[in-house]
Amino acid sequence: MNWKEQIQRIADSAPGRVSLLLCDARSGQVLLEREADRRVVSASTIKAAILLAALEEVRFGRADLREPVFVPKEDILSDSEVFDRGEKALPLDELLRWMIITSDNTATNAVLRRFGMDRVNAYCEKCGWTSTRVERLMLDYAAIERGRNNYTSARDQGALFCALYRGELLTKALCAYALRVFLAQRCKDDFFRYIPFPLPAAHKTGSLEGIDHDSGLLRFPNRPTVYFGAFVTDAPGEGAGRPAIGEMARCLFDAFCLEGEEDPLCLPGL
Repeated sequence: MNWKEQIQRIADSAPGRVSLLLCDARSGQVLLEREADRRVVSASTIKAAILLAALEEVRFGRADLREPVFVPKEDILSDSEVFDRGEKALPLDELLRWMIITSDNTATNAVLRRFGMDRVNAYCEKCGWTSTRVERLMLDYAAIERGRNNYTSARDQGALFCALYRGELLTKALCAYALRVFLAQRCKDDFFRYIPFPLPAAHKTGSLEGIDHDSGLLRFPNRPTVYFGAFVTDAPGEGAGRPAIGEMARCLFDAFCLEGEEDPLCLPGL
């Protein structure tokens, strides 16, 4: 059984419904897909689009990475480690980093309040990410009960990360900034669950009750950089889909980790 068949078999037996996309990040050639256009509740993978929408505002001078953003006590969520010492002002740059590298929900909400959901959605529409939309703040369960949620798809996430890799968004410097932020990701419970040593990965995870996702760029020795996105929904509890995502990533690891030259995970010339 080859690696593609192995991944499909893992997806078939996963405790939930699986969407996935694997493609060459440079050419966009699809190597494997499964329900890649299915719109799913995004969980924290929506933060990738929020980051790029915020950087678009920086690009046009409507925001500055050094600008202080005050986060009052009433906006601090109970799961925040960044704000566990109380209210404070942090530079926008730091909020964006915490939003991605530890998936801090308080930092994310501060960014959304700074720019507004409409601006994020307008950016996604401009980029053609038609399944990706922000309708609520992080951990706003009342909004979910009222029928509002955040959404994306494997296809949209693949388009986002591949365009970022190719430098087709923002500016060259801001693309490099975004890639460095994603490369600093500290959430490793999905792709890296069964991988025994670090690999360069610019990615974003997401989980909620019944939902587990991981999505981003992976670099394997002697292979072109790839985008891989695995999205598990309808699972029996939060975290239930992580073993399947880890098994699929391990299949890629076993198939792609060959000795040889490495393809740097960066834009040409950086």
